[in-house]
Amino acid sequence: MENSILITLICLLVILVLKMWFSSFKKRRLQKRRFKRGVKLEKEAARFLTKKGFKIIGEQVEFEHKYKIGNSHNTSKLNIDYLVTKNGRIYIVEVKSGKSAISITNKSTRRQLLEYSIAIPNDGIYLLDMENKILSLVEFKNINLNNNSIAVNKYVLLALILSALFYYIYHLNSISFEY
Repeated sequence: MENSILITLICLLVILVLKMWFSSFKKRRLQKRRFKRGVKLEKEAARFLTKKGFKIIGEQVEFEHKYKIGNSHNTSKLNIDYLVTKNGRIYIVEVKSGKSAISITNKSTRRQLLEYSIAIPNDGIYLLDMENKILSLVEFKNINLNNNSIAVNKYVLLALILSALFYYIYHLNSISFEY
């Protein structure tokens, strides 16, 4: 009786281990297939962009983004799919495939493009959905630091003009006219 329980437990353990191994094998195979497909679609993206009038400056371009946390200086590497130019402007193109990553509503995709828009000098960022062959210009509101500084400079300029005007009016009233 004890031997049959032991053999049953060993069989169940072997079945469990085989099931876990097979599941892991299927996941690795699926990831490999997706990666191959993604590489193929990225190569197709180069032809697609060229047909749309873009000139490819670089593919899989690596940028360094430096930032500081407290007293610690850090550097992150950002790899963009394509750096392209058109009409004298430089654009970043991020190529996506699959079901969810192709949409800007995907939070990982959106955060990735937002990071690119802040960390890498560019005139715009395109999201290229290679599943449907759709190229979309992505624009984020209120992130361009130069525009924000221009707005602040306008207020500073307005304050200076008003100060000068009040100073002029004050001194004009303080001048006494004698006849």
